[in-house]
Amino acid sequence: MATKENTASLAVPRRQRLRAAKVVALLLCAVAVGVMINAASFPSTAIETDIGAGAFPIFYAGLLIVLALLLVVREYTPGQQRNSSQEQESADNIHPGYGRTATGIILTAVYIVLMGYLGYLIATPLFLASIMVLMGYIHRLLTPLMAILLTIVLWLLFVQVLQVPLPVGSLFE
Repeated sequence: MATKENTASLAVPRRQRLRAAKVVALLLCAVAVGVMINAASFPSTAIETDIGAGAFPIFYAGLLIVLALLLVVREYTPGQQRNSSQEQESADNIHPGYGRTATGIILTAVYIVLMGYLGYLIATPLFLASIMVLMGYIHRLLTPLMAILLTIVLWLLFVQVLQVPLPVGSLFE
């Protein structure tokens, strides 16, 4: 249990947070500009009303730049005053374990491999349910129901609306 003195020593100084936010924002902006330059060279189609393949990457890169700037602006704005229980909770979570992060990365890698064998419709609900449990959302009925519902909605969006085929899986071909 951290004392008030320990909590103060664990807090990151505002100047360091601001510097880190600026560096992260600069890196994000650099990635976004790179995406914009790359997407601008995507070929266009002969259809007059088609926005082209580069429109979505350019849109999301622009959104990334806006969010990166908001990250820096947020550091300049004064935050809400925290009470002592919030400071105590923050101090207890200052160095979280990296186990959940590593588990999430491993689950994602397993999902990518399993999708080739089981296909999208079987691998995705398993992945989503396991990620929900990993993030702490554990409900016997709602967790699998949400995973299945989200999988079906995404499948309908990609296959029916966007006409993009999703992996069927080598076990079912």
